[in-house]
Amino acid sequence: MNRLPVRQQILGEIGYRTGQVMNDSKGLKTALQQGLYRYKSFAPAMGWKDGICPNAPLDVRLESGNLVWTVPAAASDGDLPVKYVVYRYANATEAANQPGDGRKVYNIVQGNSLALPAADAANAFFVVASLDKNNNQSEPSAGLALPVTGLKFSVVQVGSQAKLQWSTLTEVNTASFIVEKSTDGANFTRIGSLPAAGYSNALRQYTWFDTQLQNGKQYYRLKIVDADGKIRYSAIQLLVVALHQTQIVVAPNPFTNAVAVTNLKLAETVSLIDISGRVLQQRSVKNLTGITLQTDGLAPGMYHIKIVMADGSVQVVKLVK
Repeated sequence: MNRLPVRQQILGEIGYRTGQVMNDSKGLKTALQQGLYRYKSFAPAMGWKDGICPNAPLDVRLESGNLVWTVPAAASDGDLPVKYVVYRYANATEAANQPGDGRKVYNIVQGNSLALPAADAANAFFVVASLDKNNNQSEPSAGLALPVTGLKFSVVQVGSQAKLQWSTLTEVNTASFIVEKSTDGANFTRIGSLPAAGYSNALRQYTWFDTQLQNGKQYYRLKIVDADGKIRYSAIQLLVVALHQTQIVVAPNPFTNAVAVTNLKLAETVSLIDISGRVLQQRSVKNLTGITLQTDGLAPGMYHIKIVMADGSVQVVKLVK
């Protein structure tokens, strides 16, 4: 085709058939197998057509496991981005020292979002650049370091308590996890918190118990607070609770400074007893739904909570300090 007089404009182009690649006559097969073309790339800018670069993407952020950014305004020549180059660096310093490094191209997309597998998001700093129709590239966006990646959150009922468990693959600059609860899925209140790791490159696991359960639907979510005050929320988890009306709730177990005993509607007395059978505390709970026993001065060891019901039946719960 290149030899045809009517096709002089394509002189110099080189074509390869599959057979030529596979017989390795030009070393292409070997080069490909050795990964010499392992980096994603895009066509060079066509400066003879247009030398005006597009504006950089705005507000790069993480939403539901997706890297998302806001489409910028048109450049002075009226061009909007047609593609975006996503760069993945180890940290902000590397991004500043190696701007536009082709080895750091993570992906090239047409839309303004990109799904991020948790493994790829770990220990990463992302910046995004715009490409216009002539492949002019913008300045990089402000970078984004992902503070928490690989968050998994679950809630299950364990007896008369709700067991909340969550884990993270990495954490950067995290301060705390605040546990919030709702009965309608819209209006949440804080019921507890745990300190976050701050900085972690390994799997971290967290557990928290809600001892104040009620029958019906209970909604839970995590409020993730960074050291700089930024806040994000986990997905909402629904737990449908079914408690026996006479089931007594004693928590926490193990305990430290206090023990809460709840769901006492049909109880008469509550006693705290040591391993030898000695009654350390006894409270009348008639017409009460719950009480808290202070246990600051107790030595570590095994204890029992004895609940005498109005019908004369007795429930005994073992506790450990």
